[in-house]
Amino acid sequence: MSCEDGLLFEDYKCVENCSSGYFEDILENSDTILGCTKCIFPCETCNNAEECITCKAPLSLDEETNECVII
Repeated sequence: MSCEDGLLFEDYKCVENCSSGYFEDILENSDTILGCTKCIFPCETCNNAEECITCKAPLSLDEETNECVII
C-alpha cells in the first residue's frame, strides 16, 4: 500500500504525522521518508530505532547513557 503525497504509511493506514510511539523512518543517506515505524521496547517515544526520548513505565531514561533503566 502507498499513500498520497504528503501522507505517511503507519499500521496499514495513511496519516499526516507519525503517532506517539512511532518515528519517521528515513531512507539511509537520503531525505526519503519510508513511513512511520513503531518504537522498539522499552521506548515509549523515540527519534529513531536506536534512540529513546521517553521510556515505558516503570523505566526512566538515563540521560547520560540514553538507555531506559529502573530507578
